[in-house]
Amino acid sequence: MLKSLLTAEEAMQREQIKLDVLANNLANVNTTGFKQKLTSVQQLATRSVIDRGAEGTSMSGAAGPRPNRAGTHWSTERPVQMRMILDPRPGQLRQTGRETDLAIVGRGLFVVKTADGDLYTRNGQFRLDGEGRLVTAHGLAVQGERGDIVADGRSLTIQRDGSIVVDGQRIDALRIVQLADMTGLEHRGSSLLRPPLDVELQEMPREQIELLQGHLEGSNVSPIASLIDMIAAQRAFEVKAKLLSTADEMLAKSVNQLSAIR
Repeated sequence: MLKSLLTAEEAMQREQIKLDVLANNLANVNTTGFKQKLTSVQQLATRSVIDRGAEGTSMSGAAGPRPNRAGTHWSTERPVQMRMILDPRPGQLRQTGRETDLAIVGRGLFVVKTADGDLYTRNGQFRLDGEGRLVTAHGLAVQGERGDIVADGRSLTIQRDGSIVVDGQRIDALRIVQLADMTGLEHRGSSLLRPPLDVELQEMPREQIELLQGHLEGSNVSPIASLIDMIAAQRAFEVKAKLLSTADEMLAKSVNQLSAIR
C-alpha cells in the first residue's frame, strides 16, 4: 500500500515538471531565438547485491531491496527520473530590414559577454548603444574576434560569414561558436544559453558561417502542440491524483480494521 502511495506521488511530480516546462515554453513562444525544452522519462539501470550471510550484506540504490524466495539475492527497484533536454531545431526566419538584426542559418551561436563570463544565444536582435557597441536588447556586449564590437560609422554591413564592415572597411568579425550536441545547453533567462561545465564550445570556421542581416529567428515552440501536450499532462496528473487518493483511503481503512481486531 505504501508503495502505491509513493509510486503515485512520484508520477504526479513528473507530470508537474512536464507542466512547468510546457508552460515556460508557451510563455516564450514569441521570444526571438528561444529554444524549447523537451521532457522524457528516463529509467535508470537496475542494481542488485548478494546477501553474504555472516560476512554482512551490502546494499545500494534509492529504493529498498527485496529478497527473492530463496532469501539470498536482493534486487533494487529501477528508479525513474525526468530528463529535460534542449530542442535545437531552428525557428522560422522573418525579415525585419534592421541592419543590427541578425539570424544564423544552420548551426552556430552568438557569443555575448556577461558578469558570469561568456554566454551564448540564437537571439540576434541587437542594437548599437551610446558608445557604438553592438549589444543585446539587455545591453550585453556581443563578442567579435577582437572582443567588444564598436561599429562607429554611418553604414554597417554584416556579411554572410560574419565579417563586420563599417563605412566600407572591415573592422572585425562576429564570433560564432558551435557544439556537436546542443541538447545539454541550459537556459539562462529567456534566450541566453550556458553549456555544461565540462563542455567547451568550438569556434566555427569562417567559411561554414551563414548569417542573414536584417532577419531574426523566431522561437521553435509550436503553440498548438504545446497546448495539446499540456492538456494531456494535466489529465494524467488528475488520474494519478485520484490513484493517490484511492490508495490513501484503502490504507486508512486497513489501519482502522486492524485496530478493530485488537
